[in-house]
Amino acid sequence: MKIYQILFFAMAAMALSKTAVAQQKIKQINPNWLEIQDSLGSWRNTANPAGLTRDQPVQFSKVQATYDIEEGDFRRPQQAQKINSQSIYGAGNTQLDDYYLQGFIRYNRQFREDATYNASLIDPFRDMPYYIIDSNASDWLNQLYTMGFDLASPVFKDKWTAGLSVDYQAASGAKQRDIRAENTQFGLSIRPGLTYQIDANHVAGFNLLFATSKEESVNSNVNVYVDQGYFIHYGLGHAIPYVGSGTNMNYESEKWGAGLQYEYHGLWNLLLSTNYAIAAETANIGFLDGRTQGSILTRQSESSLRATRENTVFAHQIVLNYAFKLGEGTEYWNEFVPGLESDGYINRHKAVRSTYSNSFGEASYTLIKKTEDGYDWKLRGQASYRKRDDQYLLPQSTFGMSYLNYALSFDKMINSRNATYTLGGKIGNGHSLSGDYRYGGERADELPVQELMRSDLNFFTTDFLSIEIPFTYSLQVDNKHIHNFYVQAVGSWFDARSTEYQNRKKITLSVGAIF
Repeated sequence: MKIYQILFFAMAAMALSKTAVAQQKIKQINPNWLEIQDSLGSWRNTANPAGLTRDQPVQFSKVQATYDIEEGDFRRPQQAQKINSQSIYGAGNTQLDDYYLQGFIRYNRQFREDATYNASLIDPFRDMPYYIIDSNASDWLNQLYTMGFDLASPVFKDKWTAGLSVDYQAASGAKQRDIRAENTQFGLSIRPGLTYQIDANHVAGFNLLFATSKEESVNSNVNVYVDQGYFIHYGLGHAIPYVGSGTNMNYESEKWGAGLQYEYHGLWNLLLSTNYAIAAETANIGFLDGRTQGSILTRQSESSLRATRENTVFAHQIVLNYAFKLGEGTEYWNEFVPGLESDGYINRHKAVRSTYSNSFGEASYTLIKKTEDGYDWKLRGQASYRKRDDQYLLPQSTFGMSYLNYALSFDKMINSRNATYTLGGKIGNGHSLSGDYRYGGERADELPVQELMRSDLNFFTTDFLSIEIPFTYSLQVDNKHIHNFYVQAVGSWFDARSTEYQNRKKITLSVGAIF
């Protein structure tokens, strides 16, 4: 039996499980209440599944169907002009004796219209610099499957807990216009972890990470009477032009990492979490006797501090996040060697030709007036800063930008018999602090430089105003059981302060049940 079949049956078993423990502790579980539990919960916001037992989670199951549509010209060049997607999501948890198990499964179908400058990646924003670009705006039809589970042990000897997290994802994608692409992708990640109770107020945690993924892209032409132009991109506009039916790309990656956590219980509950990982991904032309075009070695770290203080009426939470990622792109010089035994490409030289640096910092403060069903109201302020500094070493090119975002939101819940209504509003501002792109290579007037990179720079140097309005209606169907039906709607509007862009809007509608 394959791993996704095991996960599917585990999820089905959890969805059918009863919720006797939860019925005794709370009046009902609604989206409002779940949002507060996820926000204030400690270990569920880390990468260590061993801490889930210490969060004392309540048992429930959830199914949700979501439809969203996104449209507008305020976008990065590889992003579609219009995105239409539908998804089905299921999640649940249960106790197996003293062990805790939670799992999820999600299916998402995306139809992206008029996406440009990408003919070999399902996700063009995953920091892979080596990919195929062409000049034809095209549609993409993608299907994404993700599933996973977290298993946490009981507390052994009043000190230790152990845990295991496994996530599996598979995806397919198809570009609808020449140069056409048919992509398949899968990925698997495994995270084992431990926690140790130092004393009544101090807990330490440790986890490991291993992940692997593979993506294949097969390109072809339907109109064989026209030579389609395309480029193999190497980063920051450096590209080699081709004319023909395209080529096939094969991406393979592995990732290794570790994380540390420390929790303190006092007047303020503190949880400090940090993770470090090294990942390597190689891009080959062809599948069986591949010709390596490039590889990227990425070192990344993520740290967060969550400080929470609660009483019977209010909850205060301060969250600080910081992430840093540094990538080194290596290019390969290959020679085709003919012969009966040595026929094929042989690598003659390789060298680091580009570096990619990204840093991100965020701070937020949330004040919540609590109720038994979640919250009466919630006020949140946040600010984030992002900086990007990329370099192509020889010939030298640079791309840099820095950006500041800040936002303020308020949500209010109203009770009416067995129903609750939650209406909120969020207003944000994005302000460009700096941005510059300088190309030092040959063919500076071609598409990768003048359209792809220039458009990317224009997007990152445009200020904008954002408005988001969420609404949730939830109905407690049964007073004796946790049977909650809900409808959620979120509308978002991004207004670009630019003569080049106008706006981008998104509407998300969800229907779900909690039981």
